[in-house]
Amino acid sequence: MELSKYVIGILSEGGDKQAIAFPEKFKHADVWRALSNGKPNARAISAGFFYNEGRDVLWCGGMSDTMQLESLPGDSTVIQRMLESPERKQQDLRLAYFHLQEQNRKAIQPARPVISLG
Repeated sequence: MELSKYVIGILSEGGDKQAIAFPEKFKHADVWRALSNGKPNARAISAGFFYNEGRDVLWCGGMSDTMQLESLPGDSTVIQRMLESPERKQQDLRLAYFHLQEQNRKAIQPARPVISLG
């Protein structure tokens, strides 16, 4: 089971709650700082960990030590909405991270020697 991290926040005045998902290796505070930079009305509401299979959130809970925010009871609904959203690529940073990992893996594969038989 691989856990992911999330932060739920409002990035603009009058905006809706948004879930931002990212790999467990990143710190909550660092991701939030990068996303809210230059947005004076941005406000983090909750943070924690979750586990999903496909678009189904199977578990959500915990807290962020770096932000001193706990998960809240409605977080799984906000995360579920993000997983089903057409804008998921903008909110699920795991997708970009895994894509970059795959590109790097392909880029560093050793070249196969060409054998000439003639």
